Amino acid sequence: MSKTEILQTKLVPPFLRGKVLVRHRLESHFDRNCPITLISASAGSGKTTLMKQIFACRAAAGETVGWVSLDSLDAVPKRFLVHVLSALDEWPHGEVAELVETSTTEYTCLASWINWLLAHDKPRTLFLDDFHTLESGGALELAVYLLENLPLDLNIVISSRHTKSLPVSRFKARSMIREIGNEDLRFNEDEVRVFMNDVLELNLSVEELGLAVQKTGGWAAGIQLVSLDDRQHRNAEQTGPDKKSPQSDVFRYFAESVFSGLETDLRNFLLETSILDQFTPEICDAVRGETDSRFLITSLVESNFFINCFDETNQLYRYHQLFAEFLQWELARQGKPVSTLLHQRAADWFVRRGMLIEATEHSLKAGDLSRAADLVEKQGADLLNQEDNSMLRRWLDSFPTDVTYRRPYLNTLQAWLQINEMDLAAAEKSLVEAEKSLAELSANGPAMSPDTANLITDVRLLAETLAYLRHGEPEERKINRVGKQYDDDDPLSQGRYLILKAYHQRAGGHLEQSIKTFQQATEANRLAGSFLGTAFSILQLGFVQFLRADYIGAERTFRRGIDYALQENLSDRPIARFLGVALAIPLLERGHLDEAEETLLTSRNGLLAVDARKFLDVAEIEWARLAMARGQTGSARDILEEAKLRLRTNGDWRNWFRGNQLSIRIAIEDGDLLSAENHYEGFERHQAAELLSDTSPLTEMSEIAHVSRLMLLMAQKNYQVLLRHSPMLVRSASDAGRLNALIEIHLHEALAWHGLGSAPKSARCLEKALELAEKCGAILPFLRRDPFLKILLDEEALLGKMGKKELLHIDKILSFSETPNGLQAGIPPQSMRETISPLNNREQQILQLVAQGLRNRAVASRLALSDETVKWHLRNVYRKLNVKNRTQAVARIRDLGVAI
Repeated sequence: MSKTEILQTKLVPPFLRGKVLVRHRLESHFDRNCPITLISASAGSGKTTLMKQIFACRAAAGETVGWVSLDSLDAVPKRFLVHVLSALDEWPHGEVAELVETSTTEYTCLASWINWLLAHDKPRTLFLDDFHTLESGGALELAVYLLENLPLDLNIVISSRHTKSLPVSRFKARSMIREIGNEDLRFNEDEVRVFMNDVLELNLSVEELGLAVQKTGGWAAGIQLVSLDDRQHRNAEQTGPDKKSPQSDVFRYFAESVFSGLETDLRNFLLETSILDQFTPEICDAVRGETDSRFLITSLVESNFFINCFDETNQLYRYHQLFAEFLQWELARQGKPVSTLLHQRAADWFVRRGMLIEATEHSLKAGDLSRAADLVEKQGADLLNQEDNSMLRRWLDSFPTDVTYRRPYLNTLQAWLQINEMDLAAAEKSLVEAEKSLAELSANGPAMSPDTANLITDVRLLAETLAYLRHGEPEERKINRVGKQYDDDDPLSQGRYLILKAYHQRAGGHLEQSIKTFQQATEANRLAGSFLGTAFSILQLGFVQFLRADYIGAERTFRRGIDYALQENLSDRPIARFLGVALAIPLLERGHLDEAEETLLTSRNGLLAVDARKFLDVAEIEWARLAMARGQTGSARDILEEAKLRLRTNGDWRNWFRGNQLSIRIAIEDGDLLSAENHYEGFERHQAAELLSDTSPLTEMSEIAHVSRLMLLMAQKNYQVLLRHSPMLVRSASDAGRLNALIEIHLHEALAWHGLGSAPKSARCLEKALELAEKCGAILPFLRRDPFLKILLDEEALLGKMGKKELLHIDKILSFSETPNGLQAGIPPQSMRETISPLNNREQQILQLVAQGLRNRAVASRLALSDETVKWHLRNVYRKLNVKNRTQAVARIRDLGVAI
């Protein structure tokens, strides 16, 4: 062998096109005290890039380094030897070639070189890239000989796609080797962010970065290719359409660098099993109609292929996501009949084992809609109960109308799903389709089967639930009929029925009964294992408590619902997110604006994340209330008008009424009576302002309209009409137990009498309002809520008309302050009138710990918060107390007489 046969380009690290990320966190894996470092991972995982990084580090430190880029031709022993011996560049290449040619054997040549290294002792590192290309033969045996007889100061760094060519266990037993694998090489989230945004300057959003991490699994080549596709896609948007598919570079890499070099049986195995999201040897055999899957999977795992074992006990595997997409694309090129047969076999296998979700997926992909519909009907109720909306929605959307029309239960499931998502207009259409289909089924079929009878009952319950959600007025007669048709021993059916019954009691003004029924519904749904039913019952229970002005009780109930979702590991469900919106309602009423804002922000982001957009319209009403409480009426008005438009389009009249009442408040506060009158006419157009009844309380929606009328009459200074109208409203709200409304009605009466110059009557009405507010534990929110109240309390003439008893009562009321445990005496009346915003529960907790001498980090640890969150809350405390630091805050709160 002559000098010219040494290929010089093999002895320098390859030039890597494009920008790379220096991975400092992996440098600690390379220890000079460990003679061999093996980087064993799949293609494109960043092995060579990492080796180049370490090569440069050691060269910069003055160490002698050498590099050999191995390939299949190096399996010839002499070729392998001449490049390895030349790599460190310590012998002239001509002498190396001569030594190799003249040595008796390759082993004597290698031994001579090892002895020379020992005689010239100094730190050296030799990098052997793509070691897997040696496979077998003389060169591989020479390499193992070298590794087993390394000089003391020679380190070897090896990159390989697999370890099966090396006696790794033997090296481990002698503490000679350190391994770096796929898991070590995966880019973590921070590395993906730095690479994409800092190195490549793509400026991706948090969501886009998360998608890149999910799609690539941290695979280095995948991240490079995805970033390239992203840049090409952005260029195409600027310069015109690009004919390349989004995955073209990734797929080309797999086709040319991975797939083409495989044997036929492995290629077929990969394609046939690519239809499976995860697999075992048994299901692979069933899908392929073969019996050698276990052997082939073992071979792929040993080769560090794009396959991961995530359950060794059950031998459960899956392919890397991008590689799986490539395989499915390649399979599709072979034609639909092939994949259809594979999916049918997979569905059969899953059905036999009772794995119905997987069976449904494969039935749909096989185009077997009849079997898929059967499977969806079996699972639909369970998915609804666990609020697994996205999967059920995707399945139901897969069926054409001719399939759903013949199956009324599918339309019923669709309607329940749409109700869960608050898409009431769509639910109405699905209900109509279910009723049509059911009527035809009943008319054309034989005697009604038990399944059909149950379905009819379910449809009737659905209809009444929808009637309440849209209009707030289900029919009691129909509800009772539905209740009789349900099985008393079926907790799920009873749970649904009890929710509807409690709805009716709430709408009709029987709040005490409604509370008891919602409590029963909570227990029934919990027994039935229905997360949705349980969470929904808790949610509605809190709303009824709020209507009774039990703000503290409502807050506790909503928090209990949130805790329940956490315990069930279902806090990402829409109903769980919406419980956060509900929690903000009593927080706002009690004046805890910062905590309400934090809760609303978290809940809104959560609802957006699960695409629960219909719930967001309800959340917007609370955002508007928050903006109004902060004096931002313009912002509140804009938020409300957009939300009300969507609520009206969706047919959600109950929540539209709540929003419209708030619009009237805002218009009155702005002095825009014309707008307030226009908003009120919206109630009249909906025909909600029904005649008052002497025998039964108003419905909840009608009461909202009538209280809004009082607000308008007050703003118009139409005091006489207001006072003629109010007694009947007082009776209705009192009979219903809606103390929240009753307090407001009495306040308007007090204001009206004050406007007419009758201080004694105004004082009596004010006394009623304050007494109720105190009784409900709502006195301070009430005092802060209405700007007109200060006019009354500061009016000497009014207070002068009160008797001694009433004045003492007022003084006692004004001496109350809120604490985390409710209402507690302690602040003198003059302190209450200082302009200090209330601290929310979290701020009080933090201030208590600060008063004990704890620093921010200790406070954060105690409350399971981040340091930044503690700082943020403390800044709010300083602003509210008008102080500059911790010491002043503690002193200020103690000056106010609050125990901490």
